[in-house]
Amino acid sequence: TPARHPNAHPDGGFARAAEADGRTFRTDLVLPDSWAAETNAFATGYWWNFWSDRTVPVSSISASSGAIALAEDVPRLRVRKGAAFYLCNALSALDSPGEWFLDRASSTLFAWPERPGARWTLTCLDGPILSTDRIHLPWKEILLIEIYRTTLTEQPFAELDAVRARYGRLPSYTPAESWYSGLLLPVSAYYRGGRGIRDELDRFSREYCEAYIDLLAACPACDPAEKARANAVLPEGLLKNGGPAVNQFKAMIGEEKTAEFIRKYMFCCE
Repeated sequence: TPARHPNAHPDGGFARAAEADGRTFRTDLVLPDSWAAETNAFATGYWWNFWSDRTVPVSSISASSGAIALAEDVPRLRVRKGAAFYLCNALSALDSPGEWFLDRASSTLFAWPERPGARWTLTCLDGPILSTDRIHLPWKEILLIEIYRTTLTEQPFAELDAVRARYGRLPSYTPAESWYSGLLLPVSAYYRGGRGIRDELDRFSREYCEAYIDLLAACPACDPAEKARANAVLPEGLLKNGGPAVNQFKAMIGEEKTAEFIRKYMFCCE
């Protein structure tokens, strides 16, 4: 999993903003001195509303005082006292087996194997892109899991179909037509209903994503350059055709930074 601090665990894995002033807050997290030198760290948090998380760049971290300042160029951002958050995208967060960090500036992958003595082999696999949205509302639960046609060869999806079949009782719906409808594979899943299905949706999402990971492990190796071109269809389509989230990003940070965020961080195309 991507390295983060505090580490994820069943009880949450979040720190709290003890004091907050605009975009700067203090935390009681114990941070090694190395955090002060992190120049590309991000923070994911429920900064103002407990139901809406947001990942933003960090401009500075003081390991001695626990003060953290979020980037000034992110519009409409305020931190409330008690906001839950965690730090990520930093080598200093790599502190547990099973975690990894990618230094994009040097194209270096740092990883801590789960098994002592494990050997790593980097291979480009021809798997499809997955995108998921999980929405909790006071009166409704929504889950979208989309699988995109970005493979170079045809792949079997029997495992994903099997998970959907086991949860056939969940209330499904058909999404509206969009520019990327032709990229969606039929194993995509769309469910919504009352709050009573929350736990079942969570179980479905976990089983589906576990089956997807197993599917990736069985995908054939492929040429990295060819795979990058196949994967680029989705982010380039988003930038060209837009959408609610993309249009909001363009309004907040401009087209150039939106393109960098989508290509570099959302889809890892750069």
